[in-house]
Amino acid sequence: MTQRLRPRRFPRIYASLADALWDRVDKSTGPDGCWLWMECCCCNGYGRFTWESRPRDSHRVAYELTHGPINDPELFVMHACDTPMCCNPAHLRLGTTAENMRDAAAKGRTARGAKHGMAKLTEKEATEVLRRRREGERAVDIATAFGISPSHVVSIAKGRNWGWLS
Repeated sequence: MTQRLRPRRFPRIYASLADALWDRVDKSTGPDGCWLWMECCCCNGYGRFTWESRPRDSHRVAYELTHGPINDPELFVMHACDTPMCCNPAHLRLGTTAENMRDAAAKGRTARGAKHGMAKLTEKEATEVLRRRREGERAVDIATAFGISPSHVVSIAKGRNWGWLS
């Protein structure tokens, strides 16, 4: 999705937080579409602005203005549409860290396998570990061959790691 920024020549003074937010959101897609934040975004793609000398996330403010304050700072405002710049309250809901991670994994937004920063094996190597373990080879021998721990071999065999391969 292409971000449409509006040029700002002079800073605007807003009477309320709601004015400061909704003036910067494109609602032209209607009630069911994504309402995109049209100004600065963080490096992670979420809209951000300053109100009363405090940085605010645009989607969080949109949620709070529509549904009320978020009393638990541990809760995330999650997007059903997977568009970080979206501020449509109909697309936003609260969730815990675990719910947010499950949602990201279900939608394929998490690094897994060889793309994960801590991966020690490629997909081909993990498949080979799994095959050798199923054929009855000892975990210690497989671990030595691949430079991993025996417990890692067992985790692969039980589907805790690289579970989609089995």
